[in-house]
Amino acid sequence: MKIYYPFIPIFLFCAACAANKSFTYKDIISKLYDLPTLAELPEKGEKGALFSSYDRRSKYDEKTDTYINWFANDDWAGVIRQESENVVLAEIDGPGVIWRMWSATVADGNVKIYLDGKLTVDLPWKDYFNRKVAPFNREGLVYTTKAGGANNYTPIPFQKSCKIVSKATIEQSKKFDIDPGVWGKFFHFNYTIFPKGTKVKTFQMKLSRSEDKALDKANEILTTKLGENPVAHKNSNEEIVKWIIPPGESRFLNITGRRAITALKVQIPENKNYKDLLRQLTLSINWDNEPSPSVWSPIGDYFGTAPGINEYKSLVMGMVSKIKGQRLEVRDKEKPLEKGKSNSSLQYSNTPCFFDFYSYWYMPFDKNAKISIKNESSEDQQISLIVEHVPLKATWEKLGYFHAKWHRDLEPETKKNFDWKILETSGRGRFVGTMLHVWNPRGGWWGEGDEKFYVDGEKFPSTFGTGSEDYFGYAWCLPDIFSQAFHCQTTNFHNRGHVSNNRWHIGDNIPFQKSFAAYIEKYHKNTRPTFYTCVAYWYLSKSGADNIKETPAKDRTGYYAKLIIFKEKDALEAEKLPIIRISKGKTNPQFMLDYGKTWSDDNQLFWTGGKPGDFMELEIDSKENAEKNLIVQFTKADDYAKIQLYFNGEKVGKEIDCYSPNVIVSGKINFGKVKIKKGKNILKVKITGSNSKAKKFYAVGLDYIKFDK
Repeated sequence: MKIYYPFIPIFLFCAACAANKSFTYKDIISKLYDLPTLAELPEKGEKGALFSSYDRRSKYDEKTDTYINWFANDDWAGVIRQESENVVLAEIDGPGVIWRMWSATVADGNVKIYLDGKLTVDLPWKDYFNRKVAPFNREGLVYTTKAGGANNYTPIPFQKSCKIVSKATIEQSKKFDIDPGVWGKFFHFNYTIFPKGTKVKTFQMKLSRSEDKALDKANEILTTKLGENPVAHKNSNEEIVKWIIPPGESRFLNITGRRAITALKVQIPENKNYKDLLRQLTLSINWDNEPSPSVWSPIGDYFGTAPGINEYKSLVMGMVSKIKGQRLEVRDKEKPLEKGKSNSSLQYSNTPCFFDFYSYWYMPFDKNAKISIKNESSEDQQISLIVEHVPLKATWEKLGYFHAKWHRDLEPETKKNFDWKILETSGRGRFVGTMLHVWNPRGGWWGEGDEKFYVDGEKFPSTFGTGSEDYFGYAWCLPDIFSQAFHCQTTNFHNRGHVSNNRWHIGDNIPFQKSFAAYIEKYHKNTRPTFYTCVAYWYLSKSGADNIKETPAKDRTGYYAKLIIFKEKDALEAEKLPIIRISKGKTNPQFMLDYGKTWSDDNQLFWTGGKPGDFMELEIDSKENAEKNLIVQFTKADDYAKIQLYFNGEKVGKEIDCYSPNVIVSGKINFGKVKIKKGKNILKVKITGSNSKAKKFYAVGLDYIKFDK
């Protein structure tokens, strides 16, 4: 396999090794951040795929051309087969490399990796991810995200074969409650197969000094140097244009010659309406005078997150704020620049803060690149565009154009209903990543959907995942924000409203010779409503087909109008009432959407630290004297107390037992008629004990209070 280096003067691989179809372990390591080689069109025999624990009931019936149990969802323990006391998790013929291991739950059971027929790694599954065992001990390569997913990006190459097994039976693997002796729950192994004849140095746990240094270098690039261009370039040129773009107009920068863009940055000043603005500004790039752009996206989405500003850093994309008080150059409309760049002139404006969006995708072109920004907002917009580019010396026929396209809510195919299309393209190239934005106004888990990638006309996908959050490198629906080199969750609030995730396939890119189709399962329909948008990123041969069209501005904004939140009519939200006295402990509002959508306004008043005999008093203001029924909804859980209510000093109703094995609402409880005074009234909540089954935590949760005639 001959490797070309389009940006040469600097080599990431040894040229002699490439000509001899040979990769050292250091060569393999550098592929983790070698962005220029992504533009090289794949050779025949190169393949990228996934072994995962997806539910094996999902099958394709060739005779009937139908998909059976296509959305079976017991994805935690699907295995290839059982061999004596072991289950086989993955089995690959080399030469190749495993780029990524992932799991949602890691336990004590050993997982063994056999390379070229020899036992090479034999560790408890947890030790692949806890950074206690070298060489799996570098924070940029091995970590558990804040949102729960255990990831290991340490490359494991092999020459002849790779087989991964665990000492467990199929039945043990299927148990939901993990036996510590079993490996865990959910697994992914992303891998590449190289063309036959490629020589690869097989991985060993004990590395040479130079191999250790190579891993250290990769670790530095993937941690402390995030936000910097991962590949150093000599002979780099920099173009800086600064525009004021009127509504409805575009500005463009034209770069000529045989070159490659190595960095593309946009700077935008502070704005009160970023969410809509970054959908109203669009970025497009046309390569070599092509009539339609290969890159087209709302500008915010292109840089890996939506909607609006969500600061983060990854290897290839990011959004970072600049220090307040800096001066930002802008251009007016009077003095023209040189032909082909813009029609405006330079002036200075003092701006309190601006944001720097960066993209380090490697983008080669043969003749010219036209980079355009269009303003479809109702006001002038101040934009700065910074582009770095280098000479291109490689044979163009061996390279592909960079593509990035935004779209929303494509209709699913009838044979694979609920599979939502990320990308469908034909030609020769590589799939290198996606950004997915979800608008989920009703809340609840949106992502019970597996990624499925079909290469070169496959009927059954060679990549079949276990869940949307698993694909993006986290686990268990957790909404925590995180940023890593290859994947990020840039915005999420308890899975309600806006959710934005991205995933970059660098070492584990997916090569294709004829066609590629990427889907992700979408369980909730648009009528719910739950809407998806995405940007797909890929490289494609000049003759390849990119059929994704531009989306009008009216369809890019407005559909994410407001959250859908349950509110009990005429209720007084307990968490918003004044607390005038508490004998012991503390109170705070608690967001309850994680437990369901039956709490009014998604919150409750949560009281902890009390004991039997303790009480708290809430103030309720009334505009009139009245006699009405007192209605209260509580929370019940396994550590909640028994309580008694008093209204204006009078005991009302019976003692309420708030124990439940699960977190639920009590439903409306009528305490009977109470006399309400005009002005201030006192509702007293007293802890009286707890259920014999309850944990002795004596928690109290009040959802709402209301009065009913």
